[in-house]
Amino acid sequence: EKYKRKTGRKNIRKIIHDKDLNVKTKYAIEVERQRRKRLAKIQKLYNTTLLRQSSFIPNSKSYKSEKSNLRLILEFDKKTNKSYIEVSTKLVAHLKKHQYDGIKFLWNNVYESIDAIKTKKQNTNGCILAHCMGLGKTLQVISFIHTAFNYSHITKVKTCLVLSPVNAALNWSNEFNFWLKDIEPSINHYQLTTVEPGLRVEYLNKWHENGGVLIMGYQMYVRLVKGVVIKNKKIQI
Repeated sequence: EKYKRKTGRKNIRKIIHDKDLNVKTKYAIEVERQRRKRLAKIQKLYNTTLLRQSSFIPNSKSYKSEKSNLRLILEFDKKTNKSYIEVSTKLVAHLKKHQYDGIKFLWNNVYESIDAIKTKKQNTNGCILAHCMGLGKTLQVISFIHTAFNYSHITKVKTCLVLSPVNAALNWSNEFNFWLKDIEPSINHYQLTTVEPGLRVEYLNKWHENGGVLIMGYQMYVRLVKGVVIKNKKIQI
């Protein structure tokens, strides 16, 4: 009895009924419901206007043939269909169908719309891009970041932090250089993993003042934020 297991099929926790949820949880559920409703309305408008205008239909076999003329418009005037925010056509030319949709997914879940930005409804939004390895998540994120910087007068973006495993941090720098080398506006990106420890604060200040993308590993982020000195040399950065 003393060492009786407290886990297993007989110890399944009860599912909380909706009426028993606390006020904050109920509010969060309602906010999310309203957000999804707004996104569905925007998507319907997008499907009936811009997709017809660009002659592109999702899941169509004509995707590859239409690719050279394809535009990825994320925000547009509901009356005139004029583009307000769109991904550089130089990047769109390299996108596959799932990447095209992935960038729209990122925009919808991080920013939602210009109206949401103005009213700060998107402040707590976020998402997970859960594609399998090798399906081009890095290109999608870089395209999304570039678009946010390109329209910084709307998105209010000045700085962006990319956290990754330390062995992938250098690859992020290479990917930024590869995809954005001939595309305006150019975005400064700072690779903190290769900077001498004594120069890191100066580097951080430079990034914060001048703007751009800062790339670093998880452990370094923890050390900088918490001021923790990691004694285990195997996980030091």
